[in-house]
Amino acid sequence: MGYNDYEDYDDEDGGEIVVESGVPIPPRTQLGRRSKYPFEDMDVGDSFFVPGRDGKSFGGTVTGARKRHPDMSFEMRTVKEDGIIGVRVWRTA
Repeated sequence: MGYNDYEDYDDEDGGEIVVESGVPIPPRTQLGRRSKYPFEDMDVGDSFFVPGRDGKSFGGTVTGARKRHPDMSFEMRTVKEDGIIGVRVWRTA
């Protein structure tokens, strides 16, 4: 739900904003957006190849996956496979 999905709330009619305690924070969601890359589907020893990328351009993606999945470890290398330069990412733990 985005900002524009809410009905307009006019608090100028005397409505009061109430401070509440004990309201649980819902878990974060990615609004249904799934990662383009299969980090969360990987088992230890699995890998995937991304053609046309190098370590500099893909490093941030792997760093983000490490942050989103702190219980998983990944290694990345720039490789040449079948004559195509790209990045291969392995799940190591």
